[in-house]
Amino acid sequence: MFLSVVLIVFGFFCTDLLVDDLLADDTETQEPLLIELFTSQGCSSCPPADRLLGTLHERFSSRAKALVLSYHVDYWNYLGWGDPYSFPAASKLQRTLAQKLSSGVFTPQIVVNGKVSTVGSRLSEVNNEIERVGNGAGSGVFKEVVSNGDQVQVELTQDGPYLLFVVGFRTMVSNSVPRGENAGKQLHHTNTVRSLQVLPIDARSMSLTLTAPNSTGEELSWALILRNRATYEVVDLWKLSR
Repeated sequence: MFLSVVLIVFGFFCTDLLVDDLLADDTETQEPLLIELFTSQGCSSCPPADRLLGTLHERFSSRAKALVLSYHVDYWNYLGWGDPYSFPAASKLQRTLAQKLSSGVFTPQIVVNGKVSTVGSRLSEVNNEIERVGNGAGSGVFKEVVSNGDQVQVELTQDGPYLLFVVGFRTMVSNSVPRGENAGKQLHHTNTVRSLQVLPIDARSMSLTLTAPNSTGEELSWALILRNRATYEVVDLWKLSR
């Protein structure tokens, strides 16, 4: 069965998806590693975590199934500065993960593989959590991901139920902040999420076709993240290239 999905970036169509550089040949043997930072330009404690995420990106970007993402939450926007990269779905995802992990909601917060949460600016704690959850066997749930023009066909091989997160992100953004707790600072962010779609996956060996027409002109990279529907733990991930 095929499912055609049009991805939306905050009310606009997305840029074309291409898969020029698929993953390495050993992807099925790799444990996925997803590091999600929940941050805000309105939070004075967040810039160190933003820098740490950039360091983690440099450390893990060569791994086919490793990805860092920066989600900008919107609940700090009332304190003098509206984060231009914030959106409600980021805050909703953070609340959901906090509920699953009984961790509470705070910034900066890092969640690793949907399994553990820690303060996003504490290097030693982040490293400990990565080591603790990121060294298992690969799952190989993504059997195949193939591009065909502006479409990407995805084939899964294991029983769900899953949630498929289709994530579009800017690899690097930077801007000055004139007001709020970070007034006067130039902030830099790595892999900032700009588009998020969630699709329920139920059937074994399900095939989907994802379509992304032209949009606003934002240069987005893309990733597919498969989560356990009940726990939100990461089952597998696949990085796409523009």
